[in-house]
Amino acid sequence: MTLKFLAAAASGGGGGEFSNVTDTREIVENIASVLATNRSDYWSRLSNPYFYSTDGDSTYVSDGSNDMYDSGNYTEVFVGDNAGNFSVNSDCLISYNNTTRTNIDNTNTQGSAGGGGAYAYACGGYSSSSNNTASSISMPLMVVASAGNTTDSYQPKIGLMKSGNAGADNHTSSYKTNRTLYNGTTVNGFTVYASDVTIHGTHNDPSIVDLYIALLHTNWNSSAGGVTPTVESFPYGFGTAVTDQCSSQFYFNSATQSNIVFIGMLFSEFNSPNSLQPTTTELQNIIGDLTLDIKNYLGY
Repeated sequence: MTLKFLAAAASGGGGGEFSNVTDTREIVENIASVLATNRSDYWSRLSNPYFYSTDGDSTYVSDGSNDMYDSGNYTEVFVGDNAGNFSVNSDCLISYNNTTRTNIDNTNTQGSAGGGGAYAYACGGYSSSSNNTASSISMPLMVVASAGNTTDSYQPKIGLMKSGNAGADNHTSSYKTNRTLYNGTTVNGFTVYASDVTIHGTHNDPSIVDLYIALLHTNWNSSAGGVTPTVESFPYGFGTAVTDQCSSQFYFNSATQSNIVFIGMLFSEFNSPNSLQPTTTELQNIIGDLTLDIKNYLGY
């Protein structure tokens, strides 16, 4: 897999139907399909992957096996000013079964007072199973979303949010941590911002690894509006012992952002009794793989 990442410099292109994307909502389905096709490659980057069960409905994971969750991984998109409201909002809750472009109107997204367009997303699929593998249709759960060229000066925050309960109830040996993986770094031609929010420790439950990625590209005329992403945790800050909450969010707060593609993926590692945190290099390698997959598909 290392050669795949290093091969980026040799690939070229940039012509074809994706050479000038004016609204990235138009390509969320394409990108989700590419990621789903290559999902087993991403798992191979982890030293101790745990293939959790997709045992809820298409909007959440119930237990995940081995008490990974007590109902969690509810995933929402928002275009709003109410970041910090971690309650599940059915109006902006995504379904992982939606593998084709699905629109969420701006007036229904988390905290938004409306104004200008819709958020579009597509996912990699959800197949209820208690015996998943690296190549399962559900593994890892993933969503690709974008507000395209929508701007809203009144409610400028756009991004992804995860909420729910972790299985690691009140374990003093379990911690939620956040790391910045990329902060505007060029990876395979994309400007990449990425963070992971991970619950890990020695509590004998599989880790919860929420990987958040934002992609910008010159072919999309992308703009982050001069800001970097905000990553927040609920109910406590990072580095503290976990209660039962596993909520977090990753968003840009700029009225002039445009054509940013957000990717959310759920991974896990486990080597009993250790709930493991992937290394920074492992997650960066996943990002390198998936950006190269997208680059090659789009012909950049």
